[in-house]
Amino acid sequence: GINTGTAGATRGPELAQEFSLGPAELGLLTGAYFVTFTLAQLPFGLLLDRYGPRRVNASLLLFAAAGTFLSAFAQSIEMLVIGRGLIGMGVSLCLMGGYKAHAQWLPASRVQFANSLLLTFGSLGVMSAAGPVGWALDYVTWRVVLVVFGTLLVASSLFLYFVSPDRRDA
Repeated sequence: GINTGTAGATRGPELAQEFSLGPAELGLLTGAYFVTFTLAQLPFGLLLDRYGPRRVNASLLLFAAAGTFLSAFAQSIEMLVIGRGLIGMGVSLCLMGGYKAHAQWLPASRVQFANSLLLTFGSLGVMSAAGPVGWALDYVTWRVVLVVFGTLLVASSLFLYFVSPDRRDA
């Protein structure tokens, strides 16, 4: 997946300078992400069970994209906070959606291995994302990086919706 959380960590100094943010405001941006991420788990988890990972995650990724674009064009701390909240909500079920998809699409003997791969590659992505984002920030603004991330989120959503199977098990 696309880790806009890591992008937020690498652009902290630029945000602090551009918006005159102190540690409290930067903490608020981080908190907005995690609060909405956490609060979305239960209600969206119910939707995941009812409608399946393809539909739910594809829809939620559009919220993450909207939050990323809102953050990219933000002119105030309030817009940044709302954007970060939308990102948190939008990625809240990516892991559980993957687990649900594995349970639906794979034989039981392969689910544990697939879940391990999901965690492994997801963790590798988080650990390795700061380098390329930091490199990109040497050449373009943080806003451009977020527009690219938002575009990739929309593309991921479309791919998930139109290419992923929609099998439901009893």
